[in-house]
Amino acid sequence: MKSKETLEEISMKKMTFSIFVILLAALVHCSEKKIPDTGIVTFLKGEAFVTKQGKKSALKFGEEIISGDLIETGNASVVIVTFAAGESAAEIQSNSKFYISLYNDKKADLELQSGNVWFAVNQKGKKDFSLTSPTAVAGVRGTKFFTFQVDAETFGTCHCEGKVHYTVKENNEATDNVSDHMVVVRKGKSITIEPEEYHELFPGNSTNHAHSEIETSTLGKARNVSPEYRKKLFERIESKFAAL
Repeated sequence: MKSKETLEEISMKKMTFSIFVILLAALVHCSEKKIPDTGIVTFLKGEAFVTKQGKKSALKFGEEIISGDLIETGNASVVIVTFAAGESAAEIQSNSKFYISLYNDKKADLELQSGNVWFAVNQKGKKDFSLTSPTAVAGVRGTKFFTFQVDAETFGTCHCEGKVHYTVKENNEATDNVSDHMVVVRKGKSITIEPEEYHELFPGNSTNHAHSEIETSTLGKARNVSPEYRKKLFERIESKFAAL
């Protein structure tokens, strides 16, 4: 009788353990599900609009942003969208058009149609993430980068942190770039500004990557670009394109 009770106890313990494992797995699954695939407008300055399913309306603080939404900003206007509970964040700067082509738990395809965006990706390799501009595609994992428009035909990307896989759309030329590099693309041709060139142009200055248009951005410091800086930088960019 004693041995029979022992077997029953063992059987009960096994059953209890199995139920515990199942419940634990379900709990983990539910906790993963709590992380949303949508974005939230966490900062809004000035005038901005969102187009959802063909309907355009004024963008509101706290508004949910999903796949298929187009955000447009006006003069002196800035929007910060925080995606998936802090997995990534975008500072969409003035006079920009930013399209969320796809954002889910496996993939993020975003598009800067015009203007500037500063992006931070905090994830650890769980998602394929890309930002497309009219001239190139930047594939990233765990990094920070600033994509900007120079003119109608020219876009650039400053690689602030981590690695960026950069592909020129017109000829599929691909490069892997690390921190402190700037790549600029025009009509299928690309040039790179190396960290050494920056220090040559601006002795004593560091590449601090202050790209924000506001003082309180969650992405980093506000930009303070002097006319001299812009002039020297764009002269170097133009000279490099002329040499191609």
